[in-house]
Amino acid sequence: MRDLQPTGVPRHDAVAGYLRTRHATTDQLARRFFAGASPETARKNASRWLGKQRRRRRVRVAGTVLLRNTGRAPVVYGPPCRQDLLEHQVWVTEAELLLGVELERTVAVGKTVTDGMFCRDGHRFAVEVDNAGKQSRRQYRDKWAKFGRFEGFILVLCHTDARLRTLVHWAGSQKETCLFNTFARLRDGQPWTDWTGATAEV
Repeated sequence: MRDLQPTGVPRHDAVAGYLRTRHATTDQLARRFFAGASPETARKNASRWLGKQRRRRRVRVAGTVLLRNTGRAPVVYGPPCRQDLLEHQVWVTEAELLLGVELERTVAVGKTVTDGMFCRDGHRFAVEVDNAGKQSRRQYRDKWAKFGRFEGFILVLCHTDARLRTLVHWAGSQKETCLFNTFARLRDGQPWTDWTGATAEV
């Protein structure tokens, strides 16, 4: 991913502004602001830089999360957040990075709130992250009903192929607007899938 640091903006200002509304790990910040070097070098540079900024109290630690129950729980930077919501917020940031956009976060849509929103090529895209994989069919039916008549596409991201198949089956009233993918597939550059099995690029 290219370095998305705003041109002419000092890195500490750019990162501080980013973390006012987002939660991100060292790895994510490395990809967002330190791209250009190898991934390992970018991560080392980001870790060193964040250590300095923490000592100067220019960045805030929101907590730690164990992502997908593997490895060490990374430190998460950003504004205060309930611990039970922190992992979800990190995965919304991951969606943002993989899509190569800067989402408008927690946007009101119909009678509900979506994780993020962006526009591309004249189309509106709402982003929904199914992180825990615990929402029931009834909860999704209620969620899609609250979206109402959405003018655009709803991008639904989950972690496994099995969950993706389930969510496609539960698309219900929003089946014409939903596109589905897993984080792993999106990371590998694979297209989105609609309710019929057809694929689409975003």
